[in-house]
Amino acid sequence: MLAQYLLTCFLISSLGLIAAEPVGLGSVTLVNDLKELKRIVKSHNNVLLVFQKKKNSASDWNQILTEVSNQMIGQASIVKVDCSAEKKACKYFKASPSPVQIQHYKDGKFNVNYDRKKSVKSLRSFLEDPTGDVPWDEEPTAESVTHLANQAEMMQLFKRTRVPVLLMFYAPWCGHCKRLKPEYASAAAETKDTVLAAMDVDREENAGIRQAFNITGYPTIIYIKGNEPIPYGGTFTKDGILSWLKNPTPPKAPEPEKDWAEEAPDVKFLTDNNFVTSLAQQSSALVMFYAPWCGHCKAMKPAYQAAAQQLKQLGIPGLLAAVDATKYRKTAEQFKVTGFPSVKYFQNAEYKFDFNERAEDKIVEFMKDPKEPPPPPVEVPWSEEPSEVHHLAHGNFADFLKKKRRTLVMFYAPWCGHCKRAKPEFTKAAAELAASAPKTALAAVDCTSGENSALCQAEGVSGYPTIKHYYFGKRATDYAGGREAAEFVKYMTSEDKVEL
Repeated sequence: MLAQYLLTCFLISSLGLIAAEPVGLGSVTLVNDLKELKRIVKSHNNVLLVFQKKKNSASDWNQILTEVSNQMIGQASIVKVDCSAEKKACKYFKASPSPVQIQHYKDGKFNVNYDRKKSVKSLRSFLEDPTGDVPWDEEPTAESVTHLANQAEMMQLFKRTRVPVLLMFYAPWCGHCKRLKPEYASAAAETKDTVLAAMDVDREENAGIRQAFNITGYPTIIYIKGNEPIPYGGTFTKDGILSWLKNPTPPKAPEPEKDWAEEAPDVKFLTDNNFVTSLAQQSSALVMFYAPWCGHCKAMKPAYQAAAQQLKQLGIPGLLAAVDATKYRKTAEQFKVTGFPSVKYFQNAEYKFDFNERAEDKIVEFMKDPKEPPPPPVEVPWSEEPSEVHHLAHGNFADFLKKKRRTLVMFYAPWCGHCKRAKPEFTKAAAELAASAPKTALAAVDCTSGENSALCQAEGVSGYPTIKHYYFGKRATDYAGGREAAEFVKYMTSEDKVEL
């Protein structure tokens, strides 16, 4: 039986993964004294303040708060505040409960307003990692995936299901996992012959799972049918997953990579020793600095070789050369190579300028008449482009958000490539929402401008772009949806946001 095999495989007893939680007499404290509230916030590093409009406004939260408090003894403090009895405290903490508002404080400072699901699991998950992303199992698009919290839930799944299981082991911080999640969820929604499950094995209690499955990177996907787990061998797309499930086979061993020099006879390969001597007599030469593992380099290699072949056939003077920057670091460092591929133009071994084209025809055209490209046009700041996007700064950020029921804010840096790609879609969505949903707004904050760096830091921005949703300026939540205009519009016109 599959369950018996897994029980043996995972050595439950020796791993000790299923351990009873300590039971304590936790409690939710009611505090209405402002001085005492300040003391609690400053002296505890994980505090949840539950503001009630009236004394019993949070009655539907009582059981949840009590259970979580019992489970989080020594890890978090939960405090209720009655705003009808102590208006001064609620005013100080800028709380406007209707009828309840829940604020979280970390290390004595305000963190976020709690706006996740009203459940023990969600609240506990939040308090265990109050600065982390919303758990995958709470995302609306992930309902088709069977989410497993620990080994006990995994074993229950294997016992009750009669179809194969595709199990994705992931870590919340993993970028590859984040990109795969929507594809995996879409595939889960379209197949009934296989259960698509997922487990966060970055959690400490799942360390034994990582060991049992020999998980050394994320995501790791295993197909389980019968007694033999099979590593996933398809592509990380919905279609790739569905196609692979029709014939689940282990991934093929990668073929050893060929030396590029063997495939590109018309490209001159240079080293630290022959770089200068090889280029000294060349009045026109392009040199591509590359790394064998670099995907962009691999994509450019065929075009570069084809261009070198054309130069030879057409009698165009000049040389196309290449340097493996991982082997010949001295030369790469001399010419300040910091990314791959880097293509530089030389005359008689003297560096002149960088060349940024990658296509075969562009390379050939350039070598016919090598000229330094003109500097790129001065980029107009996004805030100066006419659009329906509201550009906010430290001085007007809070006041603007208070006036809109819902605002989606993109925190960006002008140099950020991902921001540049998202900008036209964000702008397009703002125009559509301005005409159809006047109570919503799309706004942007340049985190590199003036005092905005402090604002972005206060809002928890650690990368670009960071997109956050605000409800009347409060209850900030991270936006994890797509970056097409239609997806921004759909998100801002939906009514499924949790309103406490």
